[in-house]
Amino acid sequence: MRAILFTLATLCVSVSIMAQTYSTRVMASDIATLQVNVSGQSYSFPVIELGSDQTIEITFDELSYEAKSYYYKIIHCDANWNQSSLSEMEYLRGFGTGTIDNYDYSINTTVNYINYYLQLPNDMLTLLVTGNYAVIIAEDNNFDAPVATACFSIYQPLTTITAKVLGATDKEINGRYQQLEIEVNYSGLQANDPRSDFKVVVVQNGRTDNKAIDITPTYLQRNTLIFKNNKNLIFEGGNSYRTIDFSSRYVYGNGIKKIDYDGQFYHVDVEPAQLRNNKAADLSPDADGAMVVNVQGSDYAHTEADYFWVHFSLPWSNPLPQGGVYLVGDFTHNRFDEMSRMEYEKGVFYKSLFLKQGGYNYQFVVKEKSNQSASLQGTEGSYWQTSNSYQIFVYYRPFGSFYDRLVGYRVIQ
Repeated sequence: MRAILFTLATLCVSVSIMAQTYSTRVMASDIATLQVNVSGQSYSFPVIELGSDQTIEITFDELSYEAKSYYYKIIHCDANWNQSSLSEMEYLRGFGTGTIDNYDYSINTTVNYINYYLQLPNDMLTLLVTGNYAVIIAEDNNFDAPVATACFSIYQPLTTITAKVLGATDKEINGRYQQLEIEVNYSGLQANDPRSDFKVVVVQNGRTDNKAIDITPTYLQRNTLIFKNNKNLIFEGGNSYRTIDFSSRYVYGNGIKKIDYDGQFYHVDVEPAQLRNNKAADLSPDADGAMVVNVQGSDYAHTEADYFWVHFSLPWSNPLPQGGVYLVGDFTHNRFDEMSRMEYEKGVFYKSLFLKQGGYNYQFVVKEKSNQSASLQGTEGSYWQTSNSYQIFVYYRPFGSFYDRLVGYRVIQ
């Protein structure tokens, strides 16, 4: 009986691990500024081509001056970011678990920290297949209590993707929404049942709450999946991202009201925000939610940038929303949790975050508890003219295959 119970318990744990959905996120209070980019490309989405010389760069800070032993484990995922059924030897050559040996101490900063750096693939590791990957980061090899996860994708261009963004949607003409039309030519691949062999996923500005999944092609034509007038490909147009820049302590950048020092920390007061839902579209250039660590006059921002308390505020005279108001952008990993949720008091939503010097794109969104996706319409407004970045992923899993191959990837704006 004990053997049976042990087997069942082990099976339940295995199923739980396999069913976990991975995303880039921080789980420890002393870890900050987790970034996942293509090496050498600060504003890039973390997607590289299989067999190319491109690499993924994962960086984060540990807010102390005592170096710790951080380990990483690489997990291959399916199109939904759950662990795939591939064994480690099937998706990598080398060591899928290792230590993060590259780190540097901060220099001349009021807040001491250590900047850790990991590059994948590397001399000790080759990734063999396409798809989604999650990197689990843990202290002292304790992967039952990770401090962070970092996600990226590898693709092979075996399909051709053409797409465009339209203001005329199935909901309205040149109003609040944008609709994508997509064509995927798969002539280089064998597909007995194209509607089930391929899966197309569309992500807007790195957000996952409103991503389009399980999209059915409108029709097939000459080895091409056609997506037209598809209601699952309608997105809020939103508005341009707001920007703040505190790369200097002395020269105030975009959106900064003042910067003070209290004897221990620097404090950045962001200009009080104004609701933009009843105004014309703001077509100012932005970085679609990206962030960059930067210090004016420094070539070593990763170790010379300081940490400031940054204070956001949004005056609110409307009835309180049923859900919460959140700050979204790469700096909160577009997650809806306690880090991004704003507090409310005396007619103002406010939030203070401990952020590294640089430039940040952000927006205020409302997320109802009952809805999977958040909305910009009550805060930023939503306009069809807005420029957004759309990532298009094409996964291929024919009958008999054991994992989702990423055979197409494109970014359009």
